[in-house]
Amino acid sequence: MARYIKLTETDNIIVAIEPIAPGEAVAEIAARERIPRGHKMALQAIASRMPIVKYGQIIGFSTQDIEPGQWVHEHNVTMQ
Repeated sequence: MARYIKLTETDNIIVAIEPIAPGEAVAEIAARERIPRGHKMALQAIASRMPIVKYGQIIGFSTQDIEPGQWVHEHNVTMQ
């Protein structure tokens, strides 16, 4: 089972402590793709232009709809 970090209930992502394989269940969500160590995975659906919350803080905004289990990284997140 993959280990991850989620510090607050308001976080809508987790941070992988080790790589997460596609299909692996993490926090009751199946990863849709490989999540590299130190990277983020969505815990819930995040609509386009909505905040990405990590450690209780907004760290960026989605540039597209993100599904639970998707990799959250610079290809789908921007700063405003």
